[in-house]
Amino acid sequence: MEDRPGKENFLDTSVARSLLLGTQTYKQYFESQFTSQPLYISNYVQMEIKRSYLINLISFYFVLRLETINNIGDAIALWSNRFKTSELKAILQLIPQLFSTHKLNFSNDQDKELALSILAIYIKRFEIILRRKFNNTNIDSIDNSES
Repeated sequence: MEDRPGKENFLDTSVARSLLLGTQTYKQYFESQFTSQPLYISNYVQMEIKRSYLINLISFYFVLRLETINNIGDAIALWSNRFKTSELKAILQLIPQLFSTHKLNFSNDQDKELALSILAIYIKRFEIILRRKFNNTNIDSIDNSES
């Protein structure tokens, strides 16, 4: 068996999610533990993050796009009727922070289109970061074309 230089870190869902979405202090702690080391996740962990976070962002995007929703506040009010706590948390933690950063008015009908654009960009960026930040353990690195 060959010795490999450095450690390999295989992350579970809670650690991978915390690296992406945790508080600044939490992120800094994990980053200090994994300095310059490759981070690995499985397809399952990637799917869990997409299912518990990304899918909810996409769903909220389509709630905000509804013709009957006039502004961000109405979309948040409708979303808050969700029964699953995880669905509520995914949105209610991000949306106010994201839209406040861009100084959007939650009751202004004119800010709805800008909010949709900002949310679409955030969703795309998050998905790219999820794919690039971690090495996927389920990708076969052996090139079968030479066999």
